[in-house]
Amino acid sequence: MTSEPRTFPTGDLIFAAFMIALGSAFISASFSLPPPALEPVGPAAFPQWVSVIQITLAVIVIWRAITREHPPQKPSEYRKRYDLAIATVLLVIAYFSVLQFEWLTFRWATVGFVFFLTAFLFDWKISKLPIAIGLALILGIGLKFTFTQILYLDLP
Repeated sequence: MTSEPRTFPTGDLIFAAFMIALGSAFISASFSLPPPALEPVGPAAFPQWVSVIQITLAVIVIWRAITREHPPQKPSEYRKRYDLAIATVLLVIAYFSVLQFEWLTFRWATVGFVFFLTAFLFDWKISKLPIAIGLALILGIGLKFTFTQILYLDLP
């Protein structure tokens, strides 16, 4: 048996610690939000729940990083997709711009954003575009319903 050097996921631990610090900061900042005027839950509930989920996932990352065996990393067998990274950044900028200038409603801006992002991830394969359309419609319409009917948040 040869003993191969093992790698330790330092990047995972640093990222998880940052997510815990960020989630804690959001939780403490949410307590300074004003009390609810019309909403039954109040404006602080949403950031608090998101932060709790974020901290929980970060703790899971830390736990897995500490308890798992980490074999040495193999050289990557795929090419780096800079085109995909650039397209993603441009889509996010376009999405926020469309929402900011109110060119489309939240529902349809989200449908377009999710469709184009998913289509880029699928390399625009015709056979996978129906999945992108379905996912976009589910997320666009579902998020609009969730934010307005369950969380009582106003959307553009």
